Amino acid sequence: MNSSVPATLLSDLQVDVTENASLADASWYRIGGSADMLVKPRSIESLCQLLQRATEQEIRIRVLGRGANLLVCDEGVDGLVISLEHENFRMLEVAADDTSPLLEVGGGTDMSRTLMECSRRGLDGLSQMAGIPASIGGAIRMNAGGRYGSISDHLHSVTTIGIDGTQREYGIDELEFDYRSCSIQDPVITGATFRMQPDDPTRVREKVKEIFRYKTGTQPLAEKSAGCVFRNPLGPDDQRISAGRLIDEAGLKGTTRGGACISEHHANFFTTTPGSSTDDLLDLIRIAQDAVHEETGIRLETELVVWSRHDWSKDR
Repeated sequence: MNSSVPATLLSDLQVDVTENASLADASWYRIGGSADMLVKPRSIESLCQLLQRATEQEIRIRVLGRGANLLVCDEGVDGLVISLEHENFRMLEVAADDTSPLLEVGGGTDMSRTLMECSRRGLDGLSQMAGIPASIGGAIRMNAGGRYGSISDHLHSVTTIGIDGTQREYGIDELEFDYRSCSIQDPVITGATFRMQPDDPTRVREKVKEIFRYKTGTQPLAEKSAGCVFRNPLGPDDQRISAGRLIDEAGLKGTTRGGACISEHHANFFTTTPGSSTDDLLDLIRIAQDAVHEETGIRLETELVVWSRHDWSKDR
């Protein structure tokens, strides 16, 4: 047992534990260090107890989704990394209601699997998420989306667990969603329900394919990246400005550091090749921030989540 985590914390819980677990395999960049301890709860009860105990013993908690907007520093991370990979957190059910079906999904459920199932059943309401790799919980946490809409558009309710191990359920009217953010403070999103619209399965499937084709044509989806690195900043008229356009206009497309590169396809996508390090990507982030700030006076903020043994975000 890792010395930073007492043996009594996990010994009687229904969890699978891996020490020194590689997080490079869990990140879409395929780089980065290891988690001192990766924990996969097998029941909601064990997850509740784990959160309560970790909070009482002041052990840091991080929650791992699909790793699609995650960058892990080369030195790895301490504390506990929790993954909701067990089938108890990946359920997908539809309540029988022909007029406005309610889709219930676990926080660890894969977005692409959810879209496939919705297409098969002829349910529209999440098509805007096509081409966005995420778990349901991770997508809700950042209100993921794009030009076609956000995950919160048809959200009905969210279930969570607080740092004290208490389960909670929030209706949509109790939550606030904004650009790449939501008001949920609880560390773990265990599930959600969506109010769906019945439609012809073929039409839903074609809608998903159309959105995915657009993203394939405008984003380097075939390369190792974690989606948009920066949030689109607000301009003087309070309208969002494309961060990719600002980086492009600063002449940075194709800029490299080590094995990391600012994509020629879309300047807000940074890609990696074998042999890249997290430091390579962090250097590119600083280069882009400094160049755009010098050109425009705008300081780009990262949409990418960076994990390290210190709080990297406070340094930026």
